[in-house]
Amino acid sequence: MRTPLALARRLAVDVTPLRESRDFRRLWIGELISQTGYQITTVALFIRVDRLTGSTAAVGAIGLVQLFPMIITALATGPVIDPHDRRRVLLWAQLARPSGTAGP
Repeated sequence: MRTPLALARRLAVDVTPLRESRDFRRLWIGELISQTGYQITTVALFIRVDRLTGSTAAVGAIGLVQLFPMIITALATGPVIDPHDRRRVLLWAQLARPSGTAGP
């Protein structure tokens, strides 16, 4: 029978790459900061729409308006970009991202 500590270690995320690779650690921390900023912006948008309209339906509509393009883009571009180098695809996606998320 396994001890609870052994089970916890088996289920835990392996953080060895974060400890051993400086480049991966920098990438991970940069992505964490980027995603945190994106989430704060999204919440701020929802709060702003709620305060301007007082309508939960309007807040929900903003969520749907953000969701549908992501689904359509994923379904349409997935098969097209699969044969290409992932590093270049990621680079172009990150360069194009500000044009799709710019607010008023």
